[in-house]
Amino acid sequence: MSKEKQVQLRPLRQSERVSVPPIRYGWEEDQVSFALVIEAGDPSSYKEAIDADDIDKWAIAMEQEMMSLEKNQTWDLMNLPKGSKAIGCRWVFRKKDDEQYKARLVAKGY
Repeated sequence: MSKEKQVQLRPLRQSERVSVPPIRYGWEEDQVSFALVIEAGDPSSYKEAIDADDIDKWAIAMEQEMMSLEKNQTWDLMNLPKGSKAIGCRWVFRKKDDEQYKARLVAKGY
């Protein structure tokens, strides 16, 4: 007769730690919220940026962002595989000290 090795299974312990986001972010208990903070006067969309009085500065900021993405080889253009969905993107605009215009291209929802 062969002796079988007896395996002792221990119950998995679940952490009792409770994760609470810092109040400085404006989150309350049992509430999940996300917000994009923009300064008053900053465009909240591409359309607002191209309709703004300072369109030339926003256009330069967007061009600089695109050049930076290309220079850093952030992405490659390719055909989307069948059954896949592309991730959307949007522009986020920020004016700093009324002299420096920043435009960032960011992925939506991720």
